[in-house]
Amino acid sequence: MKKFFLLFGIALFLATPTLAFGASVLENALYADPTSETNKLLNKFVPGAGVIKTPGVIVFEVLQIILGFLGIVGVIMMIYAGFLWLTAGGEEEKAKQGRTILFQAIIGILIVLASYTITYFIIAQLTTAVVNR
Repeated sequence: MKKFFLLFGIALFLATPTLAFGASVLENALYADPTSETNKLLNKFVPGAGVIKTPGVIVFEVLQIILGFLGIVGVIMMIYAGFLWLTAGGEEEKAKQGRTILFQAIIGILIVLASYTITYFIIAQLTTAVVNR
């Protein structure tokens, strides 16, 4: 179990820079230029319309919503597993079930974090390649 938590900590440590420092790069690459002719024309007819979203932005935002929901489900499962484990009251079967659910929830959160990081990287690379073409 110690190895698992050590690996979890290392994975979280390695994924953090991608999420923290890559935000501005992805934001600059994904959102259309607000000074572009299209946005100027749009703002002329609809004041404050903002930035036009590219298809990459829409896909990324939908994936963020889905993965965020899955992360919330994982946290709820961890809380439920902890509750089961703490209220086992000496029943080995109930404690074992709580540990199993907790382990599965942690694996699920790691998978969601990895999918978010991979999706973020792929969309940023594709969008940067298209914008810099």
